[in-house]
Amino acid sequence: MKTAILILGQPPRAETDEQQQLLSAIADEREKRAQQSKGIEQLHGTSWQIDVQSELSFLCWCIATAHDHKIPCRVAFLDEPPDWIKLTPKA
Repeated sequence: MKTAILILGQPPRAETDEQQQLLSAIADEREKRAQQSKGIEQLHGTSWQIDVQSELSFLCWCIATAHDHKIPCRVAFLDEPPDWIKLTPKA
């Protein structure tokens, strides 16, 4: 297992304040880690590809924070990164 795809769902109620707070918190945390690792790639507004070998703590933090904000999330674990997504461009 090398890669995880994390997808956040909609909050259980119509308000999106909780989701916006969570997305902001994830963006801040990702920015802090950006200097250390290239293993986190935002695919879309509420989905990320995460290198599990180097960024497992980020994945766990995202799941725990989503739970705290009552935002559902789904995680798909993959043996290899998908061919249609590249975390780093090839030279």
